[in-house]
Amino acid sequence: MLFILPAILTTAARNTLDADAP
Repeated sequence: MLFILPAILTTAARNTLDADAP
């Protein structure tokens, strides 16, 4: 399960960047 955390964090970061994008 722990190895899934990095993927979740990356997805969350990408979602944030996408939200900031015009």
